[in-house]
Amino acid sequence: MLNKEERRNFSRISTKCGITFQKSSESVTHNGEVIELSASGLSFLTNQPLSIGATLDISVIPETKITPSLNATIEVKRVTQINNQYTIAAEMTQIKK
Repeated sequence: MLNKEERRNFSRISTKCGITFQKSSESVTHNGEVIELSASGLSFLTNQPLSIGATLDISVIPETKITPSLNATIEVKRVTQINNQYTIAAEMTQIKK
């Protein structure tokens, strides 16, 4: 039987880099830290509570200036709270230029 990791279409890469995000319906920008990234999604830490199904516009800020930022629209799939910190798992629905 396949475990959860083997069923994934794309492997995940552990990373630590900044992310800015805002709800598509708002103009307030929030910050967080990306902890995993794949070709179809990502997970990040933030102190901002989010709802499953929320649509966010994001910008992943790479650690090196030679790497371009990743701008995308994501849909929140899972939210896990530990104290005042939230781990957000999301699927990318659109990559922006």
